[in-house]
Order: sequence, then structure tokens, then C-alpha cells
Amino acid sequence: MQVYLPDELYQRLKSHAGRLNVSGILQEALTRQLGDLERREALIAAVADYEAEFGKITDEEMRAQAAADKRNAIHPPPRRDRATPG
Repeated sequence: MQVYLPDELYQRLKSHAGRLNVSGILQEALTRQLGDLERREALIAAVADYEAEFGKITDEEMRAQAAADKRNAIHPPPRRDRATPG
């Protein structure tokens, strides 16, 4: 597999190559991106399965669910600023 890099990015990378694990960086980025893609695909499939069984999800159902989610959301307490002695 070959990876295309624009010239500017390649030059920047080349100047730091000894201090970077390029293979590790690429593996981590690809793992994250592929995970995101696979989760989106799973969500699309789940919605399609739901709609096949129960019918298309309407805008009204989406608004009602968003309102219910907002009502039922749990908000953590504000964080205390650790830099301020107290």
C-alpha cells in the first residue's frame, strides 16, 4: 500500500521523521476512522431494519425523541477550577 502526502506535509514529516512513529500514527488514525465508518454503517443498517419493521421514522417522532432526550439528560455538576486555591 502506498500513501499519498501533499509535498508540504511530506517535507514537514520528513523533518521530524526520526522523532515520530509514522507507522503507529497511521495505524491509530486508520483504526479510528475505520471504527467510525463501521459504527455509521451499523447505525444505518439498524435504522433501515427498524423502518422495515415499523415504517419510516417521521420528523415529528424525531422532534418528540429529541425533546424527551433533553428532558431526561443528566448533567454533571460544573467542574471546579483546579488552578484556583480554595
